[in-house]
Amino acid sequence: MDWFVKSIVAMFLMAPFFILTNAFGRLGYRPETMMFYWLLAVAIGIAAWMAYNGEARALLPDKCMSTIFILGLVCGAVANILLIQAIVESFNPGLPVAIVGANSLVVFLVTPILAIIIPQYFQHVGFNWTAFIGIVMTVTGIGLICVSR
Repeated sequence: MDWFVKSIVAMFLMAPFFILTNAFGRLGYRPETMMFYWLLAVAIGIAAWMAYNGEARALLPDKCMSTIFILGLVCGAVANILLIQAIVESFNPGLPVAIVGANSLVVFLVTPILAIIIPQYFQHVGFNWTAFIGIVMTVTGIGLICVSR
């Protein structure tokens, strides 16, 4: 399965979480509690997947994974709390998810720069006009969402 197919499958597998958190939030469940159980289940599922594939040793922390852990603790926690709160408060749970998805533009533009600055961590990324136009269209769509709210 290539990256595109994996992305499409992941899109469909994550959708029920966003839909249900919106519904359960309207029933009075705290967004943070729902995100906690989701991420706990995700962490357990990933660990089980890695153990099944004989890769459990890779779960032991090193310098790079400690960096990821700290990023998750600081940026990931805040981002996910804000996202889940926005999903519950929004009239359509897809809108906050789409807005957060615009981080693809940041990643798309910053990755080639990082490949120049620290090539030992990032492979050279060629610029692709088609992908860039697609991302600009996505960001334009998010702008339209913001105007219509």
